[in-house]
Amino acid sequence: MKKQNFQKALNSLIGFNISIISDDKTVHNGMVLDVKSDFIVIQNESK
Repeated sequence: MKKQNFQKALNSLIGFNISIISDDKTVHNGMVLDVKSDFIVIQNESK
């Protein structure tokens, strides 16, 4: 998938809750706030 299409697809997730698994197997849950060309901004759930 081209970079532009990937970012466009992720933009459609703004406002939705997602889970991301990082390289160290940590799960990050939160709402997508913004998508940039090299990172995603999520609001983590409070614990």
